[in-house]
Amino acid sequence: MTTAYLLVSHGSSDPRHRKALMRLAQLVRQQLENPPQSHPSQPPQSSHHEGPGTEPVEGDFPVDRRFSPGRLASDEARRFGPAPPLVGVAMLEATPLSLTQQIATFGHRAAALGVTQVVIAPLFLLQGVHVTEDLPREVAAAQQQLSAAVQLHCTVHLGGYDGLQTFLTQRLSAAATPSVLVAHGSRQADGNRRIEKLAKRMGATAAFWTAAPNLETRLIELIQQGHQQLTVLPLFLFPGTITDAIMRQVDALAERFPRLRLRLLPPLGSSEVLAAVVVALLITAGSPQWMTDVPEPRLSSVDGIHV
Repeated sequence: MTTAYLLVSHGSSDPRHRKALMRLAQLVRQQLENPPQSHPSQPPQSSHHEGPGTEPVEGDFPVDRRFSPGRLASDEARRFGPAPPLVGVAMLEATPLSLTQQIATFGHRAAALGVTQVVIAPLFLLQGVHVTEDLPREVAAAQQQLSAAVQLHCTVHLGGYDGLQTFLTQRLSAAATPSVLVAHGSRQADGNRRIEKLAKRMGATAAFWTAAPNLETRLIELIQQGHQQLTVLPLFLFPGTITDAIMRQVDALAERFPRLRLRLLPPLGSSEVLAAVVVALLITAGSPQWMTDVPEPRLSSVDGIHV
């Protein structure tokens, strides 16, 4: 084992976030160790929210249209040898240790096991300040602490990976109704424009929780256009205070418009399919998006990593 993997999330004081992150890391480790060869015989059942005026979500997307974990069955994904892959988690916020300390600690632990490189997957859905400024600074500082013992490499953030778009599109494929993709929103207008473009490519409408246009505005616009069946997809990895607030807002709108049928899909979650997306990002992502301040030598690509 010469490569270890670290999943970095925003972090939250909500215990559900860390539990879901740990579960995702476990699924990623399992798929790295045993790449799926084919689709399961039945699609996994997706949890759903049933509130006043809402319609249950029945299952997930069709098997033949799902993100394909089988694409990961490559030589690179199988060459792990006797030791299982090392997969860790770290959080940018809501933790006593800084991200620099968490990465360095994981790197030293990995080095003790013979690891020479750590591939970091930023589980961020927007290319905001955290991705463009905070993460590069923290990772560069961690590399300085690790010196030449372990080399750090970052993939693109999860929201910038094409495989995620496929995954999201598949989640909406079962909803034959106008859909609203609601994201957190960024202080950087460019990040919000990316979400709008993503939603457009998916045939959905974008809304933001901390920026305009918000979810209520978008839903009312669609109602005024005559739509009586709508689907809401929260662009959040794990449940938390914001997804709880989205649920309450959807309930309130359902009561306000009793003839409206709303589908509220759950957050992206810690599913095997999302884990397959993350594994594909770790193994097949291209050259680093950033790391310009990290001392050489650096990895030039995740492709062809011998593990």
